[in-house]
Amino acid sequence: GFQGKPQAAGTFWRVPHLEHSDVTVIIPVGDDHEQYLPDALDSLLAQTYSRWDVIVVDDTTKQAINVDVIGAPYATLIRTGQGGKKGPGFARNLAAKSASTKYLLFLDSDDYLVPEALAVMLEARRRTNAAFVYPDGYHEREGKIYRTEAPDYIQRFWDMDGQIPVTCLMSADAFKAVQGFDETLTGWEDRDLFIRLAVEGHCGSRVAAPLFVYRISAGFRREAAAKNETALKQAMLSKYSKYVNGAEMCGCKGGSSTVNAAGYEGSGDVLGSAGNVSEILEFSGAGSGLRMFKGFEGRAYWGANSAMGRRVEAHPADVQKLLETGMWRRPPQVVVNE
Repeated sequence: GFQGKPQAAGTFWRVPHLEHSDVTVIIPVGDDHEQYLPDALDSLLAQTYSRWDVIVVDDTTKQAINVDVIGAPYATLIRTGQGGKKGPGFARNLAAKSASTKYLLFLDSDDYLVPEALAVMLEARRRTNAAFVYPDGYHEREGKIYRTEAPDYIQRFWDMDGQIPVTCLMSADAFKAVQGFDETLTGWEDRDLFIRLAVEGHCGSRVAAPLFVYRISAGFRREAAAKNETALKQAMLSKYSKYVNGAEMCGCKGGSSTVNAAGYEGSGDVLGSAGNVSEILEFSGAGSGLRMFKGFEGRAYWGANSAMGRRVEAHPADVQKLLETGMWRRPPQVVVNE
């Protein structure tokens, strides 16, 4: 054909589309996560909403990801540079600078979207005028999938009952207004971003529908942050101490409500518990000061009546011990797969 011979076996021709995209999906890829990337990309092809672009950011040590070979010639590939390992904050910021769409959606390479995700979040954004909208989700671990609910949005982040997922649809203007992710942080760069957005009045809204799947077992950076949890909490409390102590934030420019996605409730919902895998427990005691609770084999959990200590992911061997203190409880959660 007029395109000439293929450059390599197993590659695909790049055929540009002429539609204007509304959303750029940003997927950073770190070491040992390349194997999950095809699932994330395939979940985009399955979207009921088609006006999107995707940027894959290669932050691996080898810098050798080839989107053509894995069947994704539609993806733009950016590399973070020799040696990689610049971190997800750096990778997401790098991609955001190249995006030209009105909205950004951050998707970790080991996670994937349900087919209605973009359509539902875009409609939620239209209805709320929020700076960003974030969904409920599913947690996948050891072959089982658990439905989990995100917290309703509260501008004073420290009073929020839970954590906002980084898999969210965000106004590119709001993201740029707070200068994106803090690349100096060794963890919790997503929480830090949401706090800075709140301080500037760029508020969010929750979408009460499970729209993505989070692979817990693949979250190596999450595990590293968990080991450094105490230091990260103290750093956040120090960085935003004046707001924690009552200083006023800018008024919300939109958002703060919860959107029920009419007609989309997820599938196969069966009430249950996490069984033999780690469980999310929430602190139910009094006091906002951090308290340590010891599990078995030296495991420690920090709890407080504040966002910084509201929830922990408890090892299955420690769940009952924490519950028996009377200071922890199970939040509502749904098992989808038995």
